[in-house]
Formats: sequence, structure tokens, C-alpha cells
Amino acid sequence: MESRTNDRQNVQISSDLLLAHRNQQLLKGRWVGGIGAAMHAAVFGAVFSGATGIVLPDWLRMLLLAVLVIEIICFTVAAIDVRRYWFMLLFVIGLKVPGAIAGLAVMPLGIVDWKALLFAVVFDAVWSAVLIQVLARLLVVPSDQQASLSISEAIEGVKDQRGESLERISMANPVMVVFLRHFGCTFCREALSDLGRLRPEIEKLGTQLAIIHMSTDDEAEFMLGRYGLADVHRISDPFRRVYKAFELRRGTGSQLLGIRVWWRGLVAGLIKGHGIGPISGDALQLSGVFLLWKGKLVREFRHKTSADRPNYREIAACDACPS
Repeated sequence: MESRTNDRQNVQISSDLLLAHRNQQLLKGRWVGGIGAAMHAAVFGAVFSGATGIVLPDWLRMLLLAVLVIEIICFTVAAIDVRRYWFMLLFVIGLKVPGAIAGLAVMPLGIVDWKALLFAVVFDAVWSAVLIQVLARLLVVPSDQQASLSISEAIEGVKDQRGESLERISMANPVMVVFLRHFGCTFCREALSDLGRLRPEIEKLGTQLAIIHMSTDDEAEFMLGRYGLADVHRISDPFRRVYKAFELRRGTGSQLLGIRVWWRGLVAGLIKGHGIGPISGDALQLSGVFLLWKGKLVREFRHKTSADRPNYREIAACDACPS
């Protein structure tokens, strides 16, 4: 009884820390978005009216004005809810970093007044640094300072929404444990769609499903319900203690934003309609899929990039499971 009370208290403390982190980033996003929109609007007005006194070629002036309009829109939208529209800030960085590099490259050529180029380069560099810091803090969830778990401790001790451990769940039937990234990730949504579609085949093999995520249980129930998975075993792990126990790492830049990842993201998100949503968890975390039988690890698949798509049927098949 005391152990269950402590578990509930720990879950509440973790939820409170997570909520405080989200609120802090939301407030910071509103400030950054509002100030960014205002400053870029001021620059737009100066360039449009010619108040700067700097003469620009017509093509360059029109290009600059178009980029400023796009950036103002992105800042304004991000100010509404930076967790939901985080990709707007990422898009602005994608405009500013190449712009600053191009400005430095053409400065010696004398095509444009060097003072105007210097201002543009410094302006874009400073805002890029600010936006990168905001996104970095938004993407990474702070630690709850709890002791790390071994894989056996995670299997035996971590409980699902019904109070059952992975060990207990896997005693009667094999269980395929799927670790998700945050629910806003298009690949996470694609995985849930695959699992919802394949669920009858997986269960016909005698294998159960367990989903481990970094959101609250209410958020998970809602998202899983969209894919017919609301009743499967689910475990909330907002501070990634179970992820770490199963040796699932955070991704590098190429693993999260490489060319193949971008292409797969466009296909999954836009063409297949999985979309993207607010970040709810550590956006750098990579996924994984594991098959457990009687509390023992039978199969494992650790994502090498965020875009990897496991063969769930193959992993779920437990022909080799000991009786």
C-alpha cells in the first residue's frame, strides 16, 4: 500500500515538473515570437519606405521584403503556441542561416553597400542564435534527478495504466514493447497507424502490445484512441528512465534531420497525411521495439534514425520463444 502511494506521489511530482517546463517554454515562446514579429516588421517598414537610405537592386529589395513577410508570419504564429508551432521557428532558422552565410560571401564583391550587408548578417546571426536556444530548450525535457534503472528493474518495476509491470504482462503471452518519440512526430503517428492496422495480425500471433511514451496518460489515451489502440498497455515515462534502461539514445543531427529523414518526413507527413503536432516529450529521443517473454528480452530493434520503420510483424512473431 505504501509503495503504491509513493508511486502515485512520484508520478504527480513528475507531471508537475513536466507541466512547469511546458508553461515556461510557452511563455518564452510568446515573448520571442512577439518581439521577433515586431522587430522584423520594423525592418520591413524601413526597407519598404526607403528610410534606411540604402539603395538596393529591385530584385534584392523584393526578395528581402518577401523573406521578411514570411518571417513575420512565422514569428506571429509561433507566439500563439510555440509547442504546437515549433516548426515555424525551425523554418525561420532555415531562412536566416543561409542568408547570413550568403551575406558574408558577397560582401567582398561590393554588390550591395557593406554596411547594409553587415547589419543583415549580424541581425540574422543574432536571431538564429536566439531561436536555436529556444528550440533546444523546448526539444529537451529536464531530468527529474531520479536514480537510473537497469533493464531488469524497468521490466519488473515500471507499471502500466492498470498497475501491471511488463514482467507480469509478459508471463501469459509475449509482449511487443514499442517506444515512441513525442506524439507530434510524424513518424510516431505513422508507427501508431501501422500498429493499429497490424494489431489483428499481431494479436493472432499471440503477442500483446505495450506502448511506452513521454506524455501524460490522458494525452496518450487520446492519441492512441485515434488509431484504435486506447485499450493496449501503455506506460508514461516523461523523463525517459525506461528509455535509458533499454539503451535508447538521443539522436544526432543527421539521425533526426538528415536528408533521408526529411524526405521520409515529407512523404509520411504530407503525402500520407500523418501530419505533425506539438512536442510532448524529448524531441531528440530515438525509438525502439522489443519483444518480451516471461520477463526476458527475446528480440530488439533500436532505431538508427527517427525515420526508421520496423517490420512489426516480424518482431512480434515469437516462434523461438521458450515454452
